Amino acid sequence: MPPVGSFSWLSMACVGTLAVTGTAHALIHAGGLAPLLTSAYGAALLAKLTAVAGMLGAAAGSHVYVRRLRSLTPPTQVIGLFVGAEFAFGAVALVLTAGLVKISG
Repeated sequence: MPPVGSFSWLSMACVGTLAVTGTAHALIHAGGLAPLLTSAYGAALLAKLTAVAGMLGAAAGSHVYVRRLRSLTPPTQVIGLFVGAEFAFGAVALVLTAGLVKISG
């Protein structure tokens, strides 16, 4: 497997790990699931996690698409759509992170 492919899966695993540990931190900080689910912070966190899941989904789709067509030259338009979706979900996640900071601060 080429180094870029290995890095792609590694980077997705790192982002997934951050999402899981961040969720665990939020549960501990809120005092459990019920207080988290009924707060504005919990709603903003859920929105952010949804954006992160979309970003990971777009990254996984891009990886699978390129890997499936590695012996051919994949159309750049499709790769551009995956990268654009990944960027858009990432931008939404950053905006929602700012909202989380404002709510918790």
